[in-house]
Amino acid sequence: MAGPATASTLDVMPVSWAKNANRTAVVAGCVVLWLALVTVLLAFGAGGAMEIAKIHGLRQDGVVTTGVVESSRHSRQNSTATVRYHVAGVEYTESVVGSHSVGRTVAMVYDPDRPSVATSRDELGGKNLALHYLTAVVMSGLGLAALLLGLVWLVPAGSRGDRRARRMRQLAKRRQRLMRRSTRPGSAN
Repeated sequence: MAGPATASTLDVMPVSWAKNANRTAVVAGCVVLWLALVTVLLAFGAGGAMEIAKIHGLRQDGVVTTGVVESSRHSRQNSTATVRYHVAGVEYTESVVGSHSVGRTVAMVYDPDRPSVATSRDELGGKNLALHYLTAVVMSGLGLAALLLGLVWLVPAGSRGDRRARRMRQLAKRRQRLMRRSTRPGSAN
């Protein structure tokens, strides 16, 4: 007498289970990319906000000193210079935006509580502040928009995938029960 027939996993699992696994992987990949995008956008927005806070703090409480340009770099997009300045006998260096020739003196504004936090007086102007405001607002806005769009699109997609997977598991259990009933001794085939 042959033993009871057992259904293999392939006989029980529906053919579309592989499609659901692929969909789940795609949704998971989209979620990871979406989170990375949101993180980068919000980080740029936070960086702009920190620069705004730095500029406002230096405008209110900053102390002016003279610095000397040590090195200068020019490119088509921007020019930067490394400026050396002294506070209470301690030497500090800071990178500033602008076209400055080596050896030129630059007015530096530093935080009296933290002299390493400084910028050139030119950078405290309205144009630079407006750029940081624009960066903070645009990047934060894009980050929040991406976050909301992702919640609207990805969360329902994930829950649909969960419902499909649950239905597939229920179907597989039903098929297993049917297979067990049909293979019981004394059952009519």
